[in-house]
Amino acid sequence: MIDPSVEIARGAVIEVGATGRLEVGAGSLIGRRARIVVGSGGLRLGSGVELGQGASIVALEEVDVEDGVSLGELSVVMDFLAPEEAVEAPLRRQRLVTIPVRIGRDAAVGEKAVVCAGAVVPAGGRVLAGATVGRVA
Repeated sequence: MIDPSVEIARGAVIEVGATGRLEVGAGSLIGRRARIVVGSGGLRLGSGVELGQGASIVALEEVDVEDGVSLGELSVVMDFLAPEEAVEAPLRRQRLVTIPVRIGRDAAVGEKAVVCAGAVVPAGGRVLAGATVGRVA
């Protein structure tokens, strides 16, 4: 469900699979050429979330982005990993490992940053531009 007050810019792409769940809260903004892909899992964007130009979110299992989060231009959030033993095979032929992602209230993800499977960005946390964060094994 997308709240009627959500602003979706020209060129943004939203794809939701047959069993996928998408929730976008009031006052959120999905920027130009941003991309949202929800497979069989769920994606929740809280109220007042800003998804910058060209940013991408891929939710195959579960991604939760709380209220007031800012995702910078060309940033990426994804809840899946490819098995290390299959690096030569195309992703569509691999059995991906999914681990939920959570980005806390009023957090900021910088331009070109990548938030990987299993990451938890705390409320008010900052992911610097160009950084990559994920679960530590």
